Amino acid sequence: MTSSNVNWGCCGEGKDEEHHLPCTKCSKIYHLECVGLEIDNITSKKTAAWKCPVCLSLQPRGNKTDNTLIRNVPATRSYKRVAVNSPPNLQHEPTLTREDVTEIVEGVMSSQFNEMLSKMNSTLLGAFDNKLQPIQDEICEMVKAMDYINVQFEDIRREHKISQDDIKALKSENENLKTTMINLENRLSQLEQHARAKNIELQCVPEKNTENLINIITDLGKVIKCDVNEKNIIKCTRVAKLQRDTNRPRSIIVEFVTPRIRDDFIAGVAKYNKNNPTNKLNSSLIGIPGPKTQIFVAEHLSPTNKSLHAAARLKAKQMNYKFIWIKNGRIFTRKNEESPYIWIKDNSCLDKIV
Repeated sequence: MTSSNVNWGCCGEGKDEEHHLPCTKCSKIYHLECVGLEIDNITSKKTAAWKCPVCLSLQPRGNKTDNTLIRNVPATRSYKRVAVNSPPNLQHEPTLTREDVTEIVEGVMSSQFNEMLSKMNSTLLGAFDNKLQPIQDEICEMVKAMDYINVQFEDIRREHKISQDDIKALKSENENLKTTMINLENRLSQLEQHARAKNIELQCVPEKNTENLINIITDLGKVIKCDVNEKNIIKCTRVAKLQRDTNRPRSIIVEFVTPRIRDDFIAGVAKYNKNNPTNKLNSSLIGIPGPKTQIFVAEHLSPTNKSLHAAARLKAKQMNYKFIWIKNGRIFTRKNEESPYIWIKDNSCLDKIV
């Protein structure tokens, strides 16, 4: 029996006389050295039940009754004699090595692992999709809400800008109106004062029920040596008090025919008071009975100028100013004889009194 006619399950090399052992399942021949057996341990009982490593690997695990002698089969042998009296080889089949078995097992396991991994992935993806779908819906709703809010915000910002522009325009218009109002008030005050250009105001003249105001004015003209008669007077009357709770008598307003007569009357009063500092113009000089009361004569001021004159007098008194007077409806003040005069045009000019 030559090695070429034997159906070897191992290396198939060596001489025919080398010891060999047939598989009871696949009938392939194996060298004892290839399967790791020694001839001393071989018995007829073991030979009758011996299976090759390939058939043994295909056998279900857990069979403890199998007494087959087995050891790891090397893939190839580097040197081996040809078995003596080897059984004939009926056909030549390819050798199955450990690497082939490992590759088959790994292929099966890899296929099963891939299938299991695919199922796991599909299961996890389905679970994630089910869990994430409500969140995605909520995100979509939030995006829609944000878009709506953005549109509303843009509208509000546009309206805000329009409102700011309108406010700026209104502020500018308001400033212009304030300037116009101030100018109108000044012009109105000037017109009111101009309408009083021929008037004088007498203050602290005692009131009597039987008084004759025309006679009082003419008597004052005689005292100050100013030729005034009934023809020079257009109107003469007392006016209501600004402060009703005061005991001061009501003022007398006199309107002359011309501003020149008014100026002459005021100049005469100033000259008389200057020449008679101890006996200035008073009620006893014109025959009014009762306590002697000093009489004050000044230009008839408009309500605006009258308030400004009162504020200027108060501020000048606080700052120890010596002179304050009125000339042609204008208010002037001076600290002493050597200092320059200050023209009080409005309330802002009061700050000049320092």
